[in-house]
Amino acid sequence: MAEAARERRTLSVLCVDDEAQNLDAIRRAFRKNTDLKVQSAESSAAAMQLVRAEKFDLFLVDYSMAGVNGVEFIEQAKVLAPNAVFIMLTGYPELKKVVDAHARGLVDGILGKPWSAEELTLTVTQARSILHLRAIRLGVAERG
Repeated sequence: MAEAARERRTLSVLCVDDEAQNLDAIRRAFRKNTDLKVQSAESSAAAMQLVRAEKFDLFLVDYSMAGVNGVEFIEQAKVLAPNAVFIMLTGYPELKKVVDAHARGLVDGILGKPWSAEELTLTVTQARSILHLRAIRLGVAERG
């Protein structure tokens, strides 16, 4: 019972994409999920301001953005949120830079566009598992 309660804590999610319609689609996909606090940013600069001000558990980051690309943003954000889960959203999942970022452990997963609501839900479930494993590794997991 304690295990289920621990896994259902509210996750703070930051979606970063320079296309407003993509951010709207993510918000719609998550609108019924009451255990998520979803925020969004339309640029890496706006997202970094949020990262400096708040703690996020999960980042959904588009690769192809004007200015700083998704990998560059994650490299910066990971300094401030080293234990967060970072998922790269891309229309080109085989893109060498995205695959290299995943291989280096910079990104925890890659979600190809177009994605479905079910894929986003599964991504949140996987993020919860990754966060729990990291907490255990760091010795900060709740004892049930």
